[in-house]
Amino acid sequence: MAIQKGKNVKPIDLDEYIQFIKENSDVIEHYFVKDEIGNHRKTMENLRYMETCGLTPIPVFHMSTNLAELDKLVMEYPVIGIGGTVNQKNRETFLTEVFLRYPKIAFHGLGITKAEILMNYPFYLVDSSAWLNSRREDKAKVLTRNGQEKRTDLSVIERVVQSIKFLSSLELPKTFRGINFIGEQISFYF
Repeated sequence: MAIQKGKNVKPIDLDEYIQFIKENSDVIEHYFVKDEIGNHRKTMENLRYMETCGLTPIPVFHMSTNLAELDKLVMEYPVIGIGGTVNQKNRETFLTEVFLRYPKIAFHGLGITKAEILMNYPFYLVDSSAWLNSRREDKAKVLTRNGQEKRTDLSVIERVVQSIKFLSSLELPKTFRGINFIGEQISFYF
């Protein structure tokens, strides 16, 4: 068992992951290689194995890996996940080097929702669970252009809406006018 944020987490079996993807291919369009954080060689072994099983996973490159390895990936894959940057002090330097070196490559930022990074780097896609901090009473934060701000004056729903509005503003068309939350329903206005 691995321990993640104080919880026991069962390791993901590669063959079970492959089987899950195949069994759910009607609803899974894109998926990542089974990533071994901090072990580029093992991640690449997993990538090649998944490919021999008939899958086309998105590869993942970590900040701690030599850029010569990324040189190889950009020659072969149209989208590459960038990971291992969360809480790293020099991640902006690393990302600047990556985007200057590969300006036409589609990168998916893993665990990235820091406003400053989203505004300064042309990621193709990003994902993170940080927006969920909006719903946690102990965090009570919303995402803004200035980063995460504590907002105990807002209800959980209002915090979630604020975070969604910010993230949506980064990718929705310029005609986007707003969002409305009624019960369980979210409405977008253009």
